[in-house]
Amino acid sequence: MRSIKSCILKLTALLLTLLLCACSPQEEPEAPISPPGDAGATQTQPQEALSGGTLRIPMTRSPATMHPLYLKEAQMRNVYSMIFEPLIEFDENMEPSACLAQSWSYDAAQNLWVFELRSNVHWHNDLGEVSGSDAAYTINTALNDAASIYHATLSYYIERAEGYGTTLLLYPKVKSYALLYALNIPVIPEAYYAGKPASTMDIPCGSGCFYAQILSFDGETRLQLEAYSKWWKKTPVLESVTAIGYSDTESIINAFLAGELDCVPTSLMTTDIYEIIDGVSALDYTSRNYVYLGANFKNPFLANTAFRQAIAYAINRTDIINNIYLTKATGAEQPLFNDSSLSNANVQRYDTNLTHARELLAQLGYADSDGDGYLESSGTIIELTLAVINVPENPVRREAALSIQRNLKEVGIKVNVNALAEADLKDAIKKGSYDLILSGYYLSEAPNLKFALSQGEGNLSNYSSEEMNAILARIDEANTLEELKSAVNSLQTLFAQDLPHIGLFFERNTFLYRSDLVPSGIKRDFDVYSKISTWYFIKPTEPAQET
Repeated sequence: MRSIKSCILKLTALLLTLLLCACSPQEEPEAPISPPGDAGATQTQPQEALSGGTLRIPMTRSPATMHPLYLKEAQMRNVYSMIFEPLIEFDENMEPSACLAQSWSYDAAQNLWVFELRSNVHWHNDLGEVSGSDAAYTINTALNDAASIYHATLSYYIERAEGYGTTLLLYPKVKSYALLYALNIPVIPEAYYAGKPASTMDIPCGSGCFYAQILSFDGETRLQLEAYSKWWKKTPVLESVTAIGYSDTESIINAFLAGELDCVPTSLMTTDIYEIIDGVSALDYTSRNYVYLGANFKNPFLANTAFRQAIAYAINRTDIINNIYLTKATGAEQPLFNDSSLSNANVQRYDTNLTHARELLAQLGYADSDGDGYLESSGTIIELTLAVINVPENPVRREAALSIQRNLKEVGIKVNVNALAEADLKDAIKKGSYDLILSGYYLSEAPNLKFALSQGEGNLSNYSSEEMNAILARIDEANTLEELKSAVNSLQTLFAQDLPHIGLFFERNTFLYRSDLVPSGIKRDFDVYSKISTWYFIKPTEPAQET
């Protein structure tokens, strides 16, 4: 905990030396107003919305590319969500919802998906209307180039795409309804991007609510966006957005504190600082970073389901979340988003229960015969190694591992924490030289968990189950949302029974913003700016003049 606290104290000290004076270029600084609490909450004093203004946000200083199909940086993808639109987005239940595609259906006779795109949706730069050919070009480009960040997901589900007029045809490899979850991909205009390499640094061009006007790499990376008056929805309230490039998180935080930025999507453990600063508000949102405890089935103790269940009951998730992650995490026992309609909350849980953990271990015949506090098997102490990454900039994983070590000691299991540098941890994973491993992965919207529950690179437990493989096949064959939910629920039931790994939580991020900005629609790390068209600045209403 010392390293975490020192990080927060360092940022706090920095705050005390800086004057927060964030103001839009059109205004003079005003006295800060009371933070609204949650985004969109009613303010405590009279105010009025500004009709326009410029929002200043961070982005990557030196991206490898400006091509939307190859962006790896989260900051850049957030910025690009204002410029580009997907075929399909997700509603509050994380179910596929219409965006550029207004309707879709599966043709079983021809084994193809048919999508009808909206008409009268215009590309920026007067490039005409969005067409099925543009959508097909987008998907085929990602399918045919493994360097695209969308290649792996799309190539699992789709063979090829064709476009005619406002119609898009997708020929699937996997006919499942789950294919729709893979279509949250920015659609690009063929006329603009055809022939451009992945490394292109041109001004991006899409169909979103803001269009890119200026791109500068002279001295600093800067992308100027303007409200798009031809957008098929309502024109944004904000007049413009300026995206400014920074080299690292610390530089972004410092810029926000210095009044150079109006908001900052922040990562884990950087943001308890806002609590002592006037004029700054914050809201937490769920990331896709799923954290779990892997149990190597090659260890005979861990290969036993009851033994893994005992470990699951011994771990105090609440303590880790509250005291190590400082509430910047949400408990999750399985690799499924808690707010997804695919997820069934009524499955077996492993809430902390030390008594039951001890009972399970006793039933397995393990006992502490010498009174040293550790259980023995055939006269030998049960001793496990727990591998975890150890990097100075993010100490929480190591601290969480130490907490698990203490939890398991309470039920008589000795754990040695092996905190490793990134390269050494990768080597340990490659060799399988661990018993337990505190790890995680970036969960996509598509409910394809073969990589973690079958023979994929995410299966660090070496779990193997024919029953699970059959359920994964059912997911690939589900033709409707209802069939998909049923298959995923079966997966959850078996997961809770088998415990391929022990799920812990999703990490949470924090959105810091000046208190006279009213953002909305921030729920997850992949849709921070999804409702940017409705954002606006506010200011106190001037008091009435006495007559």
